[in-house]
This record gives sequence, C-alpha cells and structure tokens, in this order.
Amino acid sequence: MRYRRTKSMFFALIGFLAVALIIPAMALPGTTPVTEFPLEVASYSWISDGTLFMTLHEMTGTEIMRLSQNLQYMKSVNIINLELRMWNPGGNILVMMYILDLLRDAKLGGVHLSTVGMEIVMSAAVPIFMLGDTRTLNGLGHIMMHSIQWGGYGSPPQHILDMEKRWNVVYADIVSRNSKMLFDDVIDILSNEDKNSATWFNADKALDLELITSIGIVIS
Repeated sequence: MRYRRTKSMFFALIGFLAVALIIPAMALPGTTPVTEFPLEVASYSWISDGTLFMTLHEMTGTEIMRLSQNLQYMKSVNIINLELRMWNPGGNILVMMYILDLLRDAKLGGVHLSTVGMEIVMSAAVPIFMLGDTRTLNGLGHIMMHSIQWGGYGSPPQHILDMEKRWNVVYADIVSRNSKMLFDDVIDILSNEDKNSATWFNADKALDLELITSIGIVIS
C-alpha cells in the first residue's frame, strides 16, 4: 500500500509540475511565445542605417534561434528593415518551415524583408530567399531547386511521403507567387523521381523569371 501511495503521489507531483511549469511556458496559437531572448543583436548580425543585417548560411536550429532573437530585438527598438544575406546550400526542411513561419509573421507585422544571394541559394533555402520583397543575386550566382532528399536507405513510409507533398505545395506556392514560374512547373521539379536531378538558374535566367529583382554584389 505504501508503494502504491508513494507512486500515486509521485505521478500527482509530475502532473502538478507539468501544469505549473510547462503549460504556462507554451504560447497559444496567435499569441506571442513566452521565450524571450536578450535584447541585443544576435551573432553574425549588425545594424546600419536603420536596417538589421543577418547572415543565413545554414538550416539549423541555431539559425532559428538567431532569427528569433533578431526579430524580437527589431520589435523592441522599432526597426522594420531586415536583410538576410544568404550563401546557403539548403538543408533541413523542418527548419525551412519554421523560418518561413517566423518571416511571414514578421512581414505581417510590418517588417520589410530583403534577401541577398551570395553565390548560391539552394534547395530548402529557396523559399526563404523568395519571401524577400527585394531579392538580389550576384552575377555569377545560382539558384537551385530539386526534390526532397531523405537520408538512409529505401523509400520513406507513406505518411512521410504525404507530408512531402504538403511541403512541396508550400514551396511551390511561395516561388510561383513571387516570380513568373508556374506553380505546376515548380511542383514538377520538386516531384522528380530522379533524386540525382536538380534544376539550376543562373543570375540572368533567375532575373528573366523574376526569381530575383536585381543582379548585384554585396560590398559591405
């Protein structure tokens, strides 16, 4: 009996801690997350002439934290211009989705986003780049799109393939809404069964398709 009573008390305590500590730390949909960052610019970021500049060279959780911190800082000091400088080979599709959510929310809040491609913008980095109100790529730079790549051997299970289709729709919708590329053409690239296939756009082709708004090179 003592064991059962002790076990019951243990789980009751766990339940109390979950309610008292975990739930208050979770933000409800449409509310501001509780997590707060130091009110300072994140690493590899700087401010000049009323614009916050941030490098985005990877697709990792660290980049999510850096962007979140910068957006919170911008809000605290009323900066509305953000420029992302991207030399980015792509990466984790889930990181892409989270960053897209952050940037979409920021733009709805009045942030003006500029994106700069520094030589390459590839794979999962492309939709992030395409959210820019202005998009610049250096003259020898390239944009690359391809189908989702999965690690390991064999085909992923059906529920993962279903999610892949949803991610492809998000990807293609952003690209087609902000360029002359047709939605179906982007889907065809993303759905190519040849996992070794990729579609490359040099700066001139990207400008012709309005994947970028200008060709230029970053000096500062």
